[in-house]
Amino acid sequence: MNDFLGNLTLRQSQILVFGMIAAFAACFKLAAHLYRRTALTWPNAFLVLGVVLLGSGLLKPFTRGAPLVLGLLVSLVVAVGLGAVTLKLRAKSAEGAPLTNADAAKVSAIGYGFLSLVVAAIGGVIVLAMD
Repeated sequence: MNDFLGNLTLRQSQILVFGMIAAFAACFKLAAHLYRRTALTWPNAFLVLGVVLLGSGLLKPFTRGAPLVLGLLVSLVVAVGLGAVTLKLRAKSAEGAPLTNADAAKVSAIGYGFLSLVVAAIGGVIVLAMD
């Protein structure tokens, strides 16, 4: 059982990665649906995911010498901010109107929270599988 991740074939690892990406995008789609029935298409959910992850990843070199908590907070603010800008341009309210800045930020924060929970759950499964 210790070699669980080492014994995956190429096809299995591709399915695993694409499944995780779809689960991550589903976090933003679910957040949009739960927040006042906001309409967000699947392509736009993947776009928001990409913008949020890219924004968080590009900050990594700039927060290298900073304390961990400060780096996480800066990453969170930038990820939610970039997600809000993307959602404001792409998502529609239940009435069909564009989202306000505050609503887009709330949907982005909820989606980022769901994303954090899914990442923690996947990490826990991997740790348990390696035991």
